This record gives sequence, C-alpha cells and structure tokens, in this order.
Amino acid sequence: MSGANRPSGPATRKSLDLADQIERDELENQLPDALNHADDDDLDDEPDTGKPRR
Repeated sequence: MSGANRPSGPATRKSLDLADQIERDELENQLPDALNHADDDDLDDEPDTGKPRR
C-alpha cells in the first residue's frame, strides 16, 4: 500500500485534536453496547456462592 494518503511530516496540533476527538467518539459509541451486553451474573442481586451454575 502506498503512502499517498498519509501526511508527510510531523502531526499538527489540529490533526492531534481531531484524532483525540475521533477516539472519544468511538469510545462513547461503544460504551452503550458494552453496558447492554453485561453478563447476567453481574446484574443479579444474589451473592456469588462459588458454585457453578447448572
């Protein structure tokens, strides 16, 4: 793959800020998915007894 779309030279402050914003947006978009897929064992009110479920 060629580097035609890659900048030549050091990153500018604007490009670093944009990269940070993209990363924050991706994390915010993934957080609800992670919360919705929480393990049922983590959500129950009963204490864990250490015995495996059957």
